[in-house]
Amino acid sequence: MDQVGKEDFELVEFLQQWFDTKGFDCGGYSRNEYAIKFFHERYREEMGEI
Repeated sequence: MDQVGKEDFELVEFLQQWFDTKGFDCGGYSRNEYAIKFFHERYREEMGEI
């Protein structure tokens, strides 16, 4: 794996640790990604995670 790929992998791995915690509720969305945020919120509601 090249250096950039390794750094990307490490960054994504680091960020994902926060997605499974109640302390992180805003997500990694920009204000233009309202549809994606809405989908993920609905999914979490349906799965009983909220």
